[in-house]
Amino acid sequence: TVTTPASAPPQTALDARSNSPVCTENTLMLQVNDVSATEYRWRGPDGFRQTVSTPTLERAGFNLAQAGLYVVEMISGTCVAKVDSTLVEIVSVPDFDISYAGSTGFCAGSTKTMQVSPALASGFSYQWFEKSTGPISEATFDNYTTGTSGEYYAIVTPDDAGCVPKETPSVKLVSLAPPTASF
Repeated sequence: TVTTPASAPPQTALDARSNSPVCTENTLMLQVNDVSATEYRWRGPDGFRQTVSTPTLERAGFNLAQAGLYVVEMISGTCVAKVDSTLVEIVSVPDFDISYAGSTGFCAGSTKTMQVSPALASGFSYQWFEKSTGPISEATFDNYTTGTSGEYYAIVTPDDAGCVPKETPSVKLVSLAPPTASF
């Protein structure tokens, strides 16, 4: 007679996870491997509690108070079958503006330099635009120097996936003709 040892049922990897880090105002997506639970009870920061019948949960309008540890209880019938958690971090993207020295007018033949502010060392890419002509070729830094009149703005894109690009307010620069003296 041959006996084979009874084997334990395979363990399901729970792997509670999210799309962390999540940018402010974006949607947090919480997920756990499907274990055929009847309910998934999530709880987290800022008093968050929500019960869903699927292993995926979306939370729109994510903000700083909602960052932190999320715990999910997988319910089978009336029992808690399994528990897992995931840590959710937030990426806070500031509003940007354009700064420059002096006034919006500058003398013809000279240049005017504009700077996206706040100035950030890394984590963002830039594209400058002139309102009537569109993207400015090779103007992909946090500053741009021009010798031409126009209405300029920049689009700042966070390097983190899922973060929405932000557009600066526009600045109207005017190249002024030199005055002519008449006596």
